[in-house]
Amino acid sequence: MGQWADSALPALVSLACYTATLGITSGVNIPLNNKLHDRPASGNAATGRKSFERRWTLWNIHRTWLSLAALVAPSIAWASL
Repeated sequence: MGQWADSALPALVSLACYTATLGITSGVNIPLNNKLHDRPASGNAATGRKSFERRWTLWNIHRTWLSLAALVAPSIAWASL
């Protein structure tokens, strides 16, 4: 590959991972946080948390791995220079 392609690929991978992280944050995690916040205070807080915790945690793990990949991709390219 040419020098431009060698540097562009990690940048594109990083950008794609970061964009996916933002999409998960705005499309899943924030709405779940808002839904939990808007619940009436009269209910049991533990029950309310259990109803969203599994889904929120699953998507948060995806966000974590995508954020890590967004950091690692350009780091590998930089280390190979």
